[in-house]
Amino acid sequence: IGWIHYLQNNYSIARDFLDRAVLISKRSNPEILFHLASALVKLGEIEQAQSILSDALQLSEPFPNRDTAEKLMNKIK
Repeated sequence: IGWIHYLQNNYSIARDFLDRAVLISKRSNPEILFHLASALVKLGEIEQAQSILSDALQLSEPFPNRDTAEKLMNKIK
């Protein structure tokens, strides 16, 4: 639901749902972390987004948007 809100440009609502999803997943799902970081970037919370993206990229689990997450990280550094 969080990503749907993101795609509809409802970034604050997306962040709320994605924050909950991150907690439920115990920060172990890199795709959810990437989605949350993306919403945070749109909300101007760059430092928090960098931290979360870093966590996502350090997980060994492959995820569909890894390349996009790496590009976003390079963009906001």
